[in-house]
Amino acid sequence: MTFLKVLLVILVVLWLISLIRIGGRVKYGAEGLFVFLLLGPVKLCLFPAKEEPEGDWRPKKKKPKKKKKKEKKKKQEEEVDLFAPPEKKLSKKKVITVFMFCGTIAVCIVLLSSFLPVYMEKKDAQMAYDHQDYAQVYDLLYGKDLNEQDEILYQRSNLILQMNRKLSSYENYGSLDMRLESLNALISGVERYQEILPEAETYNVVGEVSGIYGQILERLSADFGLSEEEACVRAGCAGNHCHRR
Repeated sequence: MTFLKVLLVILVVLWLISLIRIGGRVKYGAEGLFVFLLLGPVKLCLFPAKEEPEGDWRPKKKKPKKKKKKEKKKKQEEEVDLFAPPEKKLSKKKVITVFMFCGTIAVCIVLLSSFLPVYMEKKDAQMAYDHQDYAQVYDLLYGKDLNEQDEILYQRSNLILQMNRKLSSYENYGSLDMRLESLNALISGVERYQEILPEAETYNVVGEVSGIYGQILERLSADFGLSEEEACVRAGCAGNHCHRR
């Protein structure tokens, strides 16, 4: 919900920025070439090299003999003025307006880059949980600042993965023909089930955890001829503290 509020504020700011008129203007006349940047109500003069003096701008008539020399000199001065920086300084008001505009855009970019990826990861985690991809849910939410709903998804996935890992270890050892290690993995799964069952009840994920526990008991019975009670004894959790199906 916090992210949606921040996103709404950012969208409003971007919309307000979009209302600011940004453009340019080029003016050419007897006074020379002028280039202006229009930023909302601010008009910035990017190029005239220099303001022309007031009065008659036209050159005085010279003697015919010195005409070529004067025209050449005037052309050189114009070329120098073309690349010279403007002598007129920008006002503080214009500078502040430009900095505020750039700063607003920078803040929006930072907020989007900070909140949007996290928001998308949480959405992906919800979709992964719906598809029973608990490993991806765990990876996406691990180490994140989670709200109550995301925390429930994370804890549920963690509990299911703990049981899944025991079953996966049994299968891996079995593929390598390591029967003792396979048996130990299943017994460890029985022990882990006893430990996490109260927490599974808290997060309402008993059905998924018990389903994996049932698969472990089936492997123990089929491959090693052990009942649930015997497995609990081997796991050291027999008696009143042993939770059975």
